[in-house]
Amino acid sequence: MYAQTGADNMSAVISKRISDTHINLRISSAKKALINEAAELLGQKRTEFILDTACEKAQSVLADRTRIEVDAEKFAAFARVLERPVNTAVLRMLAKPAPWER
Repeated sequence: MYAQTGADNMSAVISKRISDTHINLRISSAKKALINEAAELLGQKRTEFILDTACEKAQSVLADRTRIEVDAEKFAAFARVLERPVNTAVLRMLAKPAPWER
């Protein structure tokens, strides 16, 4: 069994943000041509393609770090912990924005 965060909703949050900064890249002409070709096939501008692809990879990396696999006994123990009253430390943690919301 496993528990997973709401990483699937990250792209919706990210896409609503206003662009307010730059990322500068230096790449080989071969990589640029490869990216251009793929973006064109998808009907996207190069920047849009790069950002979408980078964000998809970032979501995948973050999801891999938030997935927990346990056996039935450990999951039952985990469920018991979740049933306990929420303390102030948990409330402080829940009040912080997720990394993709910053």
